[in-house]
Amino acid sequence: MERKFKEYFSKEEGIPNVLFSILVLVIFGSIFGPSLYSQFTGQVGNVILASNVGYGATLIITTARPINHIKPNVNSPNTNVLNFTVNNDQNIVSSPSLILHFNADPTTVMGYSVSLEPDFSDTVINMPYIDTVTFILPDQPAKYIIYVRYYSTTGSPSETLSKEVIYNSINPFLRNLKIGDKGEDVRLLQEFLNKKGFILTLTGLGSPGYETLIFGSLSKKALIRFQEANKLDILVPYGLKKGTGIFGPLTRKFINNISQYGG
Repeated sequence: MERKFKEYFSKEEGIPNVLFSILVLVIFGSIFGPSLYSQFTGQVGNVILASNVGYGATLIITTARPINHIKPNVNSPNTNVLNFTVNNDQNIVSSPSLILHFNADPTTVMGYSVSLEPDFSDTVINMPYIDTVTFILPDQPAKYIIYVRYYSTTGSPSETLSKEVIYNSINPFLRNLKIGDKGEDVRLLQEFLNKKGFILTLTGLGSPGYETLIFGSLSKKALIRFQEANKLDILVPYGLKKGTGIFGPLTRKFINNISQYGG
């Protein structure tokens, strides 16, 4: 069977045949029920996709067409090498929901795989390629490594890329923040301030429901009001009378305690 598939897909019309066979595979799976499954992983050489289709069978799809080089997107901030970011390079997160941004050139990439396993044994090739997706971690605070692999338009896999993420749901704020800082924790701080009545602005970016990832002047002014409203815990220990607008150790500790105990 494997030899026949290879001969069939080595013809000039290899790519259309690949798409047709994937369609046949999906229809076949729908007929035989949920016990029949398909998991695609890229292979090196002239193999486009290898698919475990259940019952111990493996479908091998090949092509004689040349392998395209996977290139970075020239419009991406990082155009030198293939890469990806997690929550705008914020590696400490308080939510299991992550935003992944990819920088591959869509003209040379057909899809990608994202996994917590370095061998990608628990995932599939996601097609078509899009540059921003949501990835959900297990709802268990821990240190995770996210692995990404791109696949060219002919199925050639890129090298495996990885990013480390620390998911900490108990204390959502783990670093100091000031004007110019960016990240998911900035958005969470804005959300906290808005919910507690120290509203950044009534309309536009920063308003309730429209919090941003950027710590700007609105964040600073709202934080100053919060610090001064809680000066005995935040300012007095430092001998201060007015808020600084800097999200430092005492402010972080105070807000983390409120967040942790649902205050």
